[in-house]
Amino acid sequence: MKTKSFALIAVALLCVISATAQEQPTPNAPTLTAKLPLLTNKGDFFILQPKPATGPVVNPGKGWILYGKAGETLPEALAIGSLAYKRYNWGDVEPKEGDYHWEIIDRDLESWSKLGKQFAFRVMGANVHSKEFWVTPKYVFDAGAPYSRFELNDAKSTPAGTPATRLNPAGTPPIKLVPAFDDPIYMQKVEKFVRALAAHYDGNPNLAFIDIGSYGNWGESHMYPISKHEISPEKYQEHLAIYRKAFKKTLLEVCFGRPIYNDVYRWAADNGIGMRRDGICGNSDGSDVLFCAGRLPAVFEFFDSYEGMVKLGWWYGRKDKHGNGFRLKDCVEMGKPTWCSLSDEQHGLKLLADERPLVEFLANRLGYHFVLQQIQFPAVFKTGNPAMLESKWENQGVAPIFIPAALWYALLDDRGNVVEECAARSAKPAEWKPDQAVVVRDSVIFSKAKPGSYSLAVGLKRPGIAKPAIRIAIKVETSDGWQICGKVNVRQ
Repeated sequence: MKTKSFALIAVALLCVISATAQEQPTPNAPTLTAKLPLLTNKGDFFILQPKPATGPVVNPGKGWILYGKAGETLPEALAIGSLAYKRYNWGDVEPKEGDYHWEIIDRDLESWSKLGKQFAFRVMGANVHSKEFWVTPKYVFDAGAPYSRFELNDAKSTPAGTPATRLNPAGTPPIKLVPAFDDPIYMQKVEKFVRALAAHYDGNPNLAFIDIGSYGNWGESHMYPISKHEISPEKYQEHLAIYRKAFKKTLLEVCFGRPIYNDVYRWAADNGIGMRRDGICGNSDGSDVLFCAGRLPAVFEFFDSYEGMVKLGWWYGRKDKHGNGFRLKDCVEMGKPTWCSLSDEQHGLKLLADERPLVEFLANRLGYHFVLQQIQFPAVFKTGNPAMLESKWENQGVAPIFIPAALWYALLDDRGNVVEECAARSAKPAEWKPDQAVVVRDSVIFSKAKPGSYSLAVGLKRPGIAKPAIRIAIKVETSDGWQICGKVNVRQ
């Protein structure tokens, strides 16, 4: 059959656009426009050179992080975000020893899950933003753990915040009790809590990661602006080791705080703990997370609100007297993160409104972004006989994919239903490095499909999910998550 005839058949192909997986936010994600791809006939083979997708391609395991309550998040943010995040005071989650209020976290996890988003969180031992007095639970101090008092009255320090006076002792200034983070009693109570945390959450498929938050203000492994003594690297590594021992399945992330802990961060990366930097565009260019680059996911959070950084000039890379101020795009290229916060609800929407081209560009650049550049496939498959398929891919993100994924091929009938699937066993998406092309050659056997005409489709699947869960960044027709290459025939 001539090329023109095959092209006409491709145009007439029925396609059903639908959700691909529970984790993929399909109802809010941009829809790929189905257009006729460049399909050419090379004798017994077809070659498809699809056009790259335009606009953001939202996928699981990467992208923009949303803050705030699920029910209050506007569609504009839901459409661009892939993950939701929140921090909790330890004293709220465990006000009395052994009295675990998991429902505080569970409510957020479940509400975001219903919107098709994964969730991540941190439990903190110190938090100068807290409206509650007991950040570390009262029972820890009652058991004899030492503490110091901290007072913050600098209302101009917007990133540091000003503690609320509610629940402070009558007649006292706004204070917080700061535990001695290396004290044996404090460490014992942390270990008991972390074991219980892991028993409840480790391996939850709706959790992308959990931060290690037991040391430092906001759990960020630094004492700014508390200015109390820092613990030694050896003691800080004990904090990480407690989490590492308890969690066997769920990804852990540790926040960069101070260069004195660089050896600890190296140990963390060597032991399967990713890194995050809560200070991007302000006092960090993103290089602080390179300890885990290429091996584990890195996470970014802004130093201040979007408006605050614009006002200071940091957003545009203008340095202040302390050397603060880096452009976000440069930070992403330097640190190669998998996720980045979109800021909170109010500021995130402002960022999205003012910088939509940048936000959409980085939605694809963060983490992995797989583009199928070309695929060659036979016009005829013979039942039970191997057929060679060759495809060329490029990961146009800044990082590898860190969630399990496999390439599959399928034959679809004229209604878009899957007739037969076959795994591409030679393809290893986890090894597709950023900004490098890779050629996959695989022998595919379809043995169940009856003779007739079908559509050959390609998809990236995740374990335990029947349909392709990861969108390939190309403009082709789709059916139930499968992305269609062209018409083929099956013969005996």
